[in-house]
Order: sequence, then C-alpha cells, then structure tokens
Amino acid sequence: MSSAEGCGPRYRTWGLKAKFSELGQRSILAALELLLPFEMPYSRRLLVSTRNDWTAIFDNSRGGGDPWPPTSYLAAGAVQGVIATHIPPEQYSLPATKFHLLGPAGEPPLRYVRTIDAGVFDSGRWEFETWGELQPFEETGAYEKRLVRDRFDRPLLLRYLAALGIDADDPDFDGEAVLVQQRGLVLRRWRAPLERARQECLGEVPWS
Repeated sequence: MSSAEGCGPRYRTWGLKAKFSELGQRSILAALELLLPFEMPYSRRLLVSTRNDWTAIFDNSRGGGDPWPPTSYLAAGAVQGVIATHIPPEQYSLPATKFHLLGPAGEPPLRYVRTIDAGVFDSGRWEFETWGELQPFEETGAYEKRLVRDRFDRPLLLRYLAALGIDADDPDFDGEAVLVQQRGLVLRRWRAPLERARQECLGEVPWS
C-alpha cells in the first residue's frame, strides 16, 4: 500500500506495457475476484484508492502478492509505502505477520525505514525480528511477551496501520479501483483457481 493520490490519471505514468481498466466503486472482495486465477509469473495488478491518500496494490501472484517494484519505486519519490502481511497457521505452513514501512528517507535501494516480522522462517521455528528506526506508534511492550508468536500479531498490525491512516478492516475505507492487465505473450509456469491455490499452500496437493 502506498501513499499517493488515489487511482487517478497518475497511474498512467508507470510506463508499463499494460491495459488499464477503470472498475469504478465496488466492494474490495468483488474487485479482488478479478485477479483470479493466480499465475506465475503474475499478469494482473489491482490498484484501489481509499478515502484518504493511500492506494492499495494487489496482484495475482502465487505467493500472495509481490510488492515490488511499485512500492519501492513510489517510496523513492515523495510518498510512503507499507507492506502489510498476515498469514495465519491454518492458511499456510509458514505463518507470519509483517509490517514494512518504506519512504524517501529509507535506506536505498529498497527504501526500508522500519521492519517488524514475527513468523516461521528459514529456521522452521517462530522468530521475531525488528530493524530500523522505532516509530512513535509502536507498542514495544508487546515485543517482550513470552511466546514469540504473540509479540506481533494481526490486532497489533491493524493498530499500526491505523496509526498511519490505513483502516484495513473497514470496507468503507476503499474507493474506486483500476485493474492493470499485462499485455503480450508470456509463458505461464503455473496457473490455478483459488481453491487449488489454497490446497497447495496447505500441502494437500503438490505444487506443479
């Protein structure tokens, strides 16, 4: 999600070889359905304006969304970017909650300002990691909890987003949407509808 000026004419300056379809006002769930099926490499992005200056960015990739290059590209300019992730254990074998804040003052080339991660990563066990400048809205007492998985969870992530003006759980927060469809022939290594993608993430069927 990036702080920009909605989904107006400025998105046309991306210089992408793509088709832009303005979807108007619709529910976020209805807009997200237009990303299906999931693909690798991904072929579609969804830009959703909000009632303030934030724009949400989604895509139809296999891994749940690739924030690059738009977030880092925008953060290198005069706007902020946030990558917010919550993957519950019942959805995937590697659960995680992540908050990554980017901005023009962040460390190049990716422009990270602050990162907070709690999840099951390469070690196969729960880990909690932070990097960068402590933000004024952080509830640092939570970072001392005994269980690592409790040090940064979904409710805390939502409070951090709210502190930045992002009401992620409010359906009225989202506005008009734009679907960006890649043009040209691209070899798709993988494609799946929603249910098969869920089964693969849970290990119920092999990835193919």
